[in-house]
Amino acid sequence: MRHWIPAIGALALAAPAAAAPDMVETELGRYKCDTAAGDYAQHTIVPLQVGKEMRVAFRLNADHDSPKYPAMTGVYFDGPLGRSRVVVGKASNDRFQMYAAVGAPGVATDDAVFAYPLTKDWIILKLTLDKYGYLTVRANDMTRKYKWGQVTRTYLHCNSGDWDIDVWPRSYVVSEQ
Repeated sequence: MRHWIPAIGALALAAPAAAAPDMVETELGRYKCDTAAGDYAQHTIVPLQVGKEMRVAFRLNADHDSPKYPAMTGVYFDGPLGRSRVVVGKASNDRFQMYAAVGAPGVATDDAVFAYPLTKDWIILKLTLDKYGYLTVRANDMTRKYKWGQVTRTYLHCNSGDWDIDVWPRSYVVSEQ
């Protein structure tokens, strides 16, 4: 099922992150993001660390999408190879499923890697960056690996919906400095 989903891939990877409004942190590591169709919010977290798994759970509570901007959330990464992301959302050509998609650094379109029935349950993704610069994305018993490179900045992103996001371990949301 490795194919591009237009709605998820249509959101630009190169969009500037600096102007985005921040998400609400409801408790340590738990975020609420409720944006209108076409609007988005972001929240910077501790950069993805080599060898340390990040578990990110996403839950869509309400859909505020439009034909141009489907509900989507995910984790974005900046690094020397460019901007990349791992996202969960709906597709404009299939509003009856949710997809997890990966946009690797320097690649213009997202690779839809996992599909889920529409749900208000948590969708959990596990991300691990190895010492060779490969990102492993796991969901249940499914695994995909991508050439990623170093990560210098990591942030959560959501648009066109009411999302809950949970990040674990909590050391990814609290700097140890």
